[in-house]
Amino acid sequence: NRVVRQNPDERNYHIFYALLAGTDSQQKEALYLSDAESYHYLKSGCVSNKSLDDKLMFEKVMAAFFVMEFDSEEIHDIFKLLSGVLQLGNIEFITAGGAQITTKEGTWRQGWGLVL
Repeated sequence: NRVVRQNPDERNYHIFYALLAGTDSQQKEALYLSDAESYHYLKSGCVSNKSLDDKLMFEKVMAAFFVMEFDSEEIHDIFKLLSGVLQLGNIEFITAGGAQITTKEGTWRQGWGLVL
């Protein structure tokens, strides 16, 4: 599955990188987003590609949303879903005397607020 694993020279779905490149700091904070290297699902493959402009891709996605008449709440909900997928990739399940959930970044609890 491309979301959870990529070949070394491949990227995950472009929308993830576009979201990270195109959102401003206030949006990133509201969505609990950081840089691409912070997400297991993105750093397992190639994080950057000089032939692609992720910010321009984000602008095109936003233009397409408006052409299709998505309202700001619907767009924000899509962004929350994408952020939730990235957060899920950072969750590690371990068993040591019972099931436990942990992350290296320790942000899964915040990110879960987006999904729930």
